[in-house]
Amino acid sequence: MSNLLEKLRQADNTYALYPENKKTLVGFSGGADSMALLHALTRYLGRENIAAVHINHMLRGADADADERFCEQYCRENGIEIYVRRVDVNAVCCGKGFEETARNVRYEIFEKIARETGCATVSLAHTADDNLETVIFHLCRGAGAAGLSGIPPKRPLRELAVVRPFIDCTREDILAYLAENGLSHRTDATNDDITYTRNFIRGRIVPLMREINPEVSRTARNASAAIAALSAHIEKEAETLVGEDAKEYPLARLREMDDALLYATANRLYQNAGGRALPAENAKKLIAYLKEGKRGAVFSLPNGIIAEVRGDHLRLLTGAKEAHTSIEEIPLTLGENR
Repeated sequence: MSNLLEKLRQADNTYALYPENKKTLVGFSGGADSMALLHALTRYLGRENIAAVHINHMLRGADADADERFCEQYCRENGIEIYVRRVDVNAVCCGKGFEETARNVRYEIFEKIARETGCATVSLAHTADDNLETVIFHLCRGAGAAGLSGIPPKRPLRELAVVRPFIDCTREDILAYLAENGLSHRTDATNDDITYTRNFIRGRIVPLMREINPEVSRTARNASAAIAALSAHIEKEAETLVGEDAKEYPLARLREMDDALLYATANRLYQNAGGRALPAENAKKLIAYLKEGKRGAVFSLPNGIIAEVRGDHLRLLTGAKEAHTSIEEIPLTLGENR
């Protein structure tokens, strides 16, 4: 078994990626990583358990069309079912949030085709190098534990799962596998455009880090995994304390917690109220207020959620149209009050 296939098998055993006798939908761009993934999974799971999807974002004209034809031809010649979708991302995003829009479109398509074809998982070809770039990107933006946890090997997509069996592999592993098996691939010329933040990280920052440590992708992956494990443990503690439905929690118990558990608990309350993840800036203000031991404040949070520090509890309320931040209840007496 090749080095890459062995790492794929180890990832499957470690992260429980592939249910037995279930199909997986492989994101197939035609690039080096996705080509190696499609080929390796065909050998590992069997052709009958593989389907491929290629998404043409209609951004690079003839080059994008050539990528599409390349992917279709490879799958046709190798007996792999492939689904091609075209989406004009520029038209969809209307000039706003381009990268996020493109990502959302991709995942909507992945989920839809996976359901239609009876796939239990969506396989993507992210590597340890991609993880390093992601961690640097999040670090520059001021991310917390979730951002520094990097790219997860497995995450839910409703009742499906997105899996990344190459997350512990490097670019060198990929290129060696392609050469070993005589596999060609497409190259996206825009990957060299350093006006994009991720390309700047890949082309300028990562090479400097490799001068310090040539194994930086592996060490960053190990650090991400450690942070993710610690974060998951704290989140589990918060989930146990709060439960799945509670939207309030006693102030006295919150003030006994360290900041990490306090944030996780507030985040769990926020999610129970309908939020996704409590932004760090909002959490920082809320935690600082709780630590002061005061009562009588209302905090505006994203998604129309407010946090009230009243009586003996922190309560999160949904459907709030407007709220003010840190407004204390001040008793007024007869006469002039400032």
